[in-house]
Amino acid sequence: MALCGSKGSSVNLSQMIGCVGQQTVGGKRIKYGFTERSLPHFPRLLETPEARGFVKNSFFSGLTAT
Repeated sequence: MALCGSKGSSVNLSQMIGCVGQQTVGGKRIKYGFTERSLPHFPRLLETPEARGFVKNSFFSGLTAT
């Protein structure tokens, strides 16, 4: 389906197989939507990949709650 262009792309396939990777909104990393943090359950000013939108799991293995 990815080769013929009817559904998805090679990027979508790699996300399903490997890891989803860095998420972007408007071409930029996830911004702080709450006071000095991206989501309310992260500590303030935390700059770890997970806190700024990196998804290490694939769709197959299951995504984390964040």
